Amino acid sequence: MFSLFEKIKNFFKSKHMNRIAESSDTSKLFWLIKKEKDIGKIQSMLSNYATVLSSDEITEIISYMPLKDRLYLLSLYKRYITPYDLSEFIIRKLDTDWKIKALKEFKDILDLFDIYKIFENISPDKRIEALDTIVDRLDSSNLADMIKKYVPYSERKEALLRYSDLLDMLSKVAIIKKMPSNDIAEILEKYKDVLSSNNILEIIDKVPASKIEKVINIIKDKISPSNLSEIIIYKALEKDRLNLLLECSEYMDSATISDVIKNALNNENKKIALSCLKDKLDEKNIGEIIQYYLKDDEELIDLLKDNMYEEDYKYLKRIG
Repeated sequence: MFSLFEKIKNFFKSKHMNRIAESSDTSKLFWLIKKEKDIGKIQSMLSNYATVLSSDEITEIISYMPLKDRLYLLSLYKRYITPYDLSEFIIRKLDTDWKIKALKEFKDILDLFDIYKIFENISPDKRIEALDTIVDRLDSSNLADMIKKYVPYSERKEALLRYSDLLDMLSKVAIIKKMPSNDIAEILEKYKDVLSSNNILEIIDKVPASKIEKVINIIKDKISPSNLSEIIIYKALEKDRLNLLLECSEYMDSATISDVIKNALNNENKKIALSCLKDKLDEKNIGEIIQYYLKDDEELIDLLKDNMYEEDYKYLKRIG
């Protein structure tokens, strides 16, 4: 008797559901599906009436399903779900691992704005894994943007190397500028022969003063003498300037070496630089530096006698 009663009940229930579906009022249908507790029946009802339910009603019903079934149901009814409702569901109703699977499943449906929103809600340690699933949707600029915005600071070098073949040089530079300074040094070592001098200068502009010495020693032969002198004068720490000048001097001419000595070194370091670099400086530059900064140092003047114009030497000895 009980079985017969259930059959009769289900028969009338089915008839009632059909009448609801035939009408334009889906709110009762939606309410009945939400009220149902049996997961199998909910899925059956969803299958029968997906065409008359709204996008947000379908996604809300799917949200009541076990986590393991949600992606499958989203895929099954994706034709009835708007990209906006789809992205909101992925963000709010899936955990990180399922979000990554959903990105792979729906990458061709979601626009970049929706993908960005999903990435903001993926655990940072999983973002490179997530990026792997949608990388073929991105051009070089978009890929660089994703790495700069969503890949953790400490993992950007890995991402750059991972997707190197997909990134043009401008995109590589944009990523390098947003990397930790120690990683910048390593990447410059790798790419210095393909980066333009302008690219290199852009990157150096983002390097903190404490790391300038390390970075300049990597690319000192890739930028002009005037660029080298400007970096030593304006970017390097005071304590590093003399060493940098001595290390870079072989790539600098007399005028740029002189600029650094005059504008970046204290008098004691000026003396050391003049003594060490006397053979790289011309007579005019040596005479100017001594006349304006060290004219009272007779020992230094005598040391540099052979590197100065004779008249400059006699003049400095006389005023000394």
